[in-house]
Amino acid sequence: MPTKERARYEDVMKKLEEKYPKQMKGAMPKQMLYLLRRLSAILDASGQDGRDFSALKGTAILDIACGSDTPYKVQLQYGDSCFGPWFCRTAHLYGAEVLGLDIRPNEGEKFNGKTIDLSKSGALNFVLSDSFDVVHCAYLFGPWAHRLFCSPQYFMTS
Repeated sequence: MPTKERARYEDVMKKLEEKYPKQMKGAMPKQMLYLLRRLSAILDASGQDGRDFSALKGTAILDIACGSDTPYKVQLQYGDSCFGPWFCRTAHLYGAEVLGLDIRPNEGEKFNGKTIDLSKSGALNFVLSDSFDVVHCAYLFGPWAHRLFCSPQYFMTS
């Protein structure tokens, strides 16, 4: 990992550990690195400096299938923090206005979370057109996505 990216990663991890000490105990470093790179890409795509996460302030983000710390069967295999709403937590930590959607509840989170079953017709009808700057849905298609994004092969490029 390049030096500047490592410093940013360590800064994000420190802030998350301060805000979410219990949840961070089982967090996977490679998953966190993936999220850092996703946030940087979002900022870069919007013409902002992807190295400055404070630029997320005020950005309206919809995260579909954001994850939850509410346990379910797959978490027994991968660990509780694997499927936590880390993208939402991190973006919210830097001032983004986040709406996280998941089939499992996200009660007690600092970001706005909504429990929703996306298999139901019209489940997203409440979302107004042009109401979000960014839509993120990396984990929509199941736990295999987590294994892909956390695999060492995914991060072989710098």
